[in-house]
Amino acid sequence: MLSLILALASAEVPNTPPEPLVLTDDESAQIAKGKVPVRFTDGGTSGGVVGFVDIAASEDAVWNAVMDVRARVGEISGLKEANVTLDTPTKKGVQWVLSVFGSKVQFHIDYDLDPSHRWCRYRLDTSKENDLVDVQGAYQIYRVGEKTRLVYRSETESGRSVPGFVKRWLASDSLTEQLVGIKARAERR
Repeated sequence: MLSLILALASAEVPNTPPEPLVLTDDESAQIAKGKVPVRFTDGGTSGGVVGFVDIAASEDAVWNAVMDVRARVGEISGLKEANVTLDTPTKKGVQWVLSVFGSKVQFHIDYDLDPSHRWCRYRLDTSKENDLVDVQGAYQIYRVGEKTRLVYRSETESGRSVPGFVKRWLASDSLTEQLVGIKARAERR
């Protein structure tokens, strides 16, 4: 069922940092109120999501908060474990374990880190057992005026149809919890 968590939608995740987002008027209003705008589309068994938030902290503080994956346990409802399996300056491996509507979901993600550009691209580690068919995404960090913008992108293929209400719940709750948690930790640093 965790395949549900990531089965939201957007455009394909680029290999290099894209240009900064161009916000709609509604998204600009949400950001100004400290909210987390989310863009998503539904592709049946696949989908993607783009979520973003402005943070009153340095790019370094935001990067460090994103990289502290263990801190997300307790910040994101349903996230039970974040086990780091590899940790180097340019690579990170994480086993994620979630409980979604009573079902345990496990998947392994490999992160390619580009700290100098504040860019992190990730993908499913297919050499390990996963409850998802495919996952890819990225974290992007850049300055916007006095704040730092964190952009999260993800595309997922669950291999099965996921009800729309579940996708909406995951997009509005799970993603928002993740970005709000990262924001709070970065602003405390």
